[in-house]
Amino acid sequence: MTIEPAHTATSVRCYTRALKNALHLKKVAPEIFDENPSADGFGTGIPLELLRNLHHIPDSSPIFGRYKGLADVIREHPLPRPGRKGRDALFSGTIYFCQITFRTSSGDKVMPTFDINQIIEYAQHALVPIQAYAAQYGPNNVVISNTPLTKTVSVPSGSFTDSDLRGWVNELVRDNSLPSSSCVFVVCPSGIGAADVGDNAGYHNKADVPYIVAGVYATGLTLADPHDKYAMVVSHEIAEMVVDPGVGVATRKSVIHATLTATISRVYISTQETTSSEAIRLRRRAE
Repeated sequence: MTIEPAHTATSVRCYTRALKNALHLKKVAPEIFDENPSADGFGTGIPLELLRNLHHIPDSSPIFGRYKGLADVIREHPLPRPGRKGRDALFSGTIYFCQITFRTSSGDKVMPTFDINQIIEYAQHALVPIQAYAAQYGPNNVVISNTPLTKTVSVPSGSFTDSDLRGWVNELVRDNSLPSSSCVFVVCPSGIGAADVGDNAGYHNKADVPYIVAGVYATGLTLADPHDKYAMVVSHEIAEMVVDPGVGVATRKSVIHATLTATISRVYISTQETTSSEAIRLRRRAE
């Protein structure tokens, strides 16, 4: 297994750190940041690109003046920062991809079965080096189900919130009798959006079980995916979930973000040797 330097491919947009910062703000100041679940930034009203970097910005920055009470809240309740010690247990269990039919006012939107199966095949290959690399942080034993789950949901506007998603995940767990050692991966097709999900962008969170959501707006996917239509976000989010399944924000111990997720953006697979572990390569994210 080799790690390659970054090239010109588009960087994955991962919003899990934005989610963690949002959860912290909602916990310490719900009267300010937990009033509208449909607002930007996981309901906080703070744009995602700012929210995901909030823990790096000094509270004296003039940008805080645009958002009511933000500077005061951060001064009184500093955002937990990523670290490398005191890590919680890594994920061990089964990842189930889900093919959701989104019923909108303009018709049904659903990821084609061929493409869902292609994503599953890719993820099964990518999991090999992801687990090997994550093992330096702790034991993990992960498998990916061959069979996608299915569900139909009503979203007339074509948009949903993280609260909606948590409910769907819990229903999937209940309706399919999934064990607590499961993770549900929801793939959003073109035509479906959320304030926190986009093409080649996603995050992971936890309902009754961990879950991942990512936008994949292309179809006719291939295993090699040379143009990063889906492999980047799929491999990055799986790696992130494996090392941090709890998405905890209550203590500095639980918010740790592994070096893996900070530096690895995707796994590349050679279609000439897809059965060989040597054909799978990790790509290091640009610093």
